[in-house]
Parts: sequence; C-alpha cells; structure tokens
Amino acid sequence: MLKKILLAVSIFMFVSAAPANSAILFDRIVAVVNMDVITWSDLNRVMRFEAPLEIDATKDIYRDKFLGEDEMAALKRLIDTRLKLQEAARVGISVTDRDIEMAIEAIKRRHGLTDEMFRLAIKGEGLTLYEYRKRLSEEIILARVVEQEVRRAISVTQEDIDKYLLKSKEPAAKTVWFNISHIFLKERDDKGQVEEMALDLYKKIQAGDDFSEIARQYSEGMGAEDGGALGFIRETALSRDFLDVLTAMKEGDVSKPFWSIGGIHMVKLVAKKTEVREDLREAVRQKLTEREFSSSYRNWIRKLRKMAHIDIRI
Repeated sequence: MLKKILLAVSIFMFVSAAPANSAILFDRIVAVVNMDVITWSDLNRVMRFEAPLEIDATKDIYRDKFLGEDEMAALKRLIDTRLKLQEAARVGISVTDRDIEMAIEAIKRRHGLTDEMFRLAIKGEGLTLYEYRKRLSEEIILARVVEQEVRRAISVTQEDIDKYLLKSKEPAAKTVWFNISHIFLKERDDKGQVEEMALDLYKKIQAGDDFSEIARQYSEGMGAEDGGALGFIRETALSRDFLDVLTAMKEGDVSKPFWSIGGIHMVKLVAKKTEVREDLREAVRQKLTEREFSSSYRNWIRKLRKMAHIDIRI
C-alpha cells in the first residue's frame, strides 16, 4: 500500500498550498497561514492519511468520530507544516527534477519495486505521477529546511559526552581508578598489639613523617620496597572495605588504620581518575544530538508561529 510503502514519510506530502482557483469556493476554509489557506479537504486528507489502517475498515460513523477527535491537533500540525514550507521558500530552498528522480529510485530500490509495480501502487492510491512527485518534492524541501535551519546548528562536543557519561548513574558507563600507596601490618595473635602499632604509625604520618619512608620501614605488604606504591587500581579490583575508605577520601589524604583481609591497612590516595567507556561515546553523541535537536526544533517552530499571521476558523 502506497501509504505504508512508497511514500514512507509523514503528512508533509499532503500539505500543498491550495491552488488559487474556483475550487476553493466550494471548500470550507479552516485556517489562514500568512497568505496560504488551509481548507477542510486539506485537513481531511491529512487526518485520513494519519489514521491507523484499521480505522479505514470501520463504519463511517466510527471513522468520522475518530477523525473528529483529532481535528484540532491535526490542524495545528498542518499549520506548522505550512509555516515550514513558507520558511523554506523564504530562505531559497528548492528541489530539482533530478532530486525527485533520485528519491523515487531510492524508494523503489529500498522496497524492491519494479517500474510497473511502482506505477500500479501510485495508481492504486488514486494519485497521478504528477501528484506523487509534487508531494515527494515537498517532503524533500521540508527535510532540507529542517536540516539547514535547525540540525546544522547543533553541536555536541567531546566535553559534552564526557560530562554526560561521568554523571551517568549506570555503573557500566564509566570506570574509576585509584592511585594508592599502602601500609600493611599482618594479623597476629595479639590483635591489640597490631592495632597499637598501626595507630602509632598513623600518628607519625599525621605529624609530618613521610608515608613512603614509613611504608619502607614497617609495611609487610606489596610494594613496601617502593614506599608502598601500588599505582592505579581499578575500583572493581578493590574489596568493599577499601572502596568504602577510598571513596570518602580526597587526593593526598591518608586513611586511619582499618581491618581488612589479612590484617590492618592504611592507604594514601595519591590520585583518582574516571574513564568513560569509549564504545558508548557514539551512542551518547546520538542521544545528546537528538535531545538538542528536539529542543531546538520546538523553539524554531515557536518562532515561526510567533512571526506568522495565523487565523484558525474552526
């Protein structure tokens, strides 16, 4: 069916400005948009095109009730479309016969249609090739004016993407790394003695003694010979005991002694960094672009409405 296959587009193709001929005299005007008029037949075609396919098969009374409920909303959408076409004309956007031919060929390729199948589908919808081409040209114009006036002005930077990912509440979106130095005292039978020794070392560090020197002299853990330096460790590689301590620290802080696996630990937070997942960047770029587009598009439409003379007559 042409509505679902060939055009594969929106109501925009059903919004040609009403021709300035005597036919308008026999049709009711439902809105005036600057110098264009929208007639009841224009609006009715749009509503029927937008209606779900199952509505076409219902009785007239139910179909008319459904269409009537959507009347004002459909008219507003039609007005917006007229405004966009007028803006396109104002800024000089046009379509050539070559553009239309290329669009038709693309549609036929996409849906596997021969020339004869394409011709029959148009005929089946009650359209002439001329009418179809005219509606398709308007769709192309609408796409181009939105691209030129709205989408091209949108810019999503790497900084925008990083900020979004860093603020994301989804754990998989980012990885936190802690650069730490470590002092470890093994657990012994006399736990009190170990705790006393750890507290004494902590007091020395707080008094100004060098953490690295204390680690070299007393630490019984990894990296002792390097002043306790362990380098950057991914948060997922740390136990909950360590994470609870580290997440509350600032760079340069030294933790109070705390018990964890194997004994008592003290850590110095040398640095902390957060990395975002590179494979998420493109998806986030698209999301932010569409979010910005939606906002910019709404503002653009509001601006067009504000500048226009619109007279609704229903």
